Order: sequence, then C-alpha cells, then structure tokens
Amino acid sequence: MLLADEGLRTDEGTKGKDAKAGTEELVKNFLQIHESCTDKDAAPRRYMTFLKTYKQVYNEKKDGVVKRQQHLQVCTKSQS
Repeated sequence: MLLADEGLRTDEGTKGKDAKAGTEELVKNFLQIHESCTDKDAAPRRYMTFLKTYKQVYNEKKDGVVKRQQHLQVCTKSQS
C-alpha cells in the first residue's frame, strides 16, 4: 500500500499507541477524501495520482523541516 511506504510513516521515533493511532487516523482521512469524491474523481488511477502527489509534497515539507531543525541545532551548538 502506498501509505505504508517508508516516506509516509508517522514520527519514526514515536512508538506504541500514538504512532498506530496517528497512522490509523491518516488512513481514515484518506478514505474519507476518496469517499467524498465524485465518480469521475474517485477513479482508481486519479486517486493513486492524488496519493503519489500527497506523498511527494509531504516528503518535501518534511525534508524542509528537518533541514531547518538541523540548521537551528548547528547554530545553537556554535553559540555555546
């Protein structure tokens, strides 16, 4: 399943109920989006394109956040 790919896992450092609940909520939200689409937009090909696009945007945003965090950590360490 596309959502189970490594790029869309919830916080990898989080374990237990929180991670599982977050993943289940994400899957429920994607199902709700799919069910709310018109017949034309709910076609499997269009929905898979939507999921791939979401994954790409999510990973780009996540990489940007990680890069900023690393930058802030480097700046904080250099000031000490």
